[in-house]
Amino acid sequence: MAERHEGYCTLGGDRWRSPAGQTGDEVLIEAPSGVFTPPVDGARPVPLIANGIGITPFVWYPEAVAAAPSGRAAPIYLLHGCRGRHDHPLSDRVDRLARNIAGLRRITAYSRPEAHDLEAQR
Repeated sequence: MAERHEGYCTLGGDRWRSPAGQTGDEVLIEAPSGVFTPPVDGARPVPLIANGIGITPFVWYPEAVAAAPSGRAAPIYLLHGCRGRHDHPLSDRVDRLARNIAGLRRITAYSRPEAHDLEAQR
C-alpha cells in the first residue's frame, strides 16, 4: 500500500518527505505502548494502521479531529485489514466519520471478501 520514491513515502496517492531509507529496507513495527497523542491539527499526514478489532483505539482520533474547531489541513490515512464486511468492527461508525471529514482517507483490505463486498468495491 505504501511505496518509497526518491526520499518520499507515497500512500493513497499523496506523498510526504520521510526519513532516510531505501526501497526494501526493513521497518520495525512494535506493539502499542506509551502515550499516543497525534495532533488534531497540523500539516503532516497521520497514518493509522490497524487489523481487526485493533481499529478501536484509532476511532477516537478522527472523532477528535471532527470536533476540533480548527479542523485538519493534512490527510489522515486509516488503513484497516479484516476478513470482510461481517467481521468489520466499527465500520458504520467509521463510515459516518469518512463522510464528515474531508481529509480522512480510508483504505480497507478484506482478506476473505464475500460477493457483496466485491460488488461494493471493499
